Amino acid sequence: MWGLLLRQPPYITIRNEGHTAWRIDHRGQRQGRPVVPGAILYHGPAHFAAASTIPQYGFGFRLFPHTSVLSILLRLPGLCRGTLVHPGVQDFACRAISIGTSRPTPFQLAGDEAVARQPLCITMAQIDVVSDAT
Repeated sequence: MWGLLLRQPPYITIRNEGHTAWRIDHRGQRQGRPVVPGAILYHGPAHFAAASTIPQYGFGFRLFPHTSVLSILLRLPGLCRGTLVHPGVQDFACRAISIGTSRPTPFQLAGDEAVARQPLCITMAQIDVVSDAT
């Protein structure tokens, strides 16, 4: 944790690689204009960038949609309730994104360290469900 706080964060570029995306507020409501495919969602320094299909990190801890190391430490009660509002935290509803970093950066997949790729592409897959219910 101290390494994250004391080291300069890498610059990241997060790009919308899917359908139209929207910035959302802490209630999940759309904010501002739609973000077209190919547009940059964020470019700048970041200690932490994450993507999830659910609002919880685990055990009901509502890390998503509000994440940053300093915000987590300073605003833990609101974070746990999912009510944190902070101008430095940006949330987007997207189907696919790419994340590029200014230097090699480790990442986790389902809690395990994974091999870093540049850029890292994250997409939601369509799952076909077959039911045998009669």
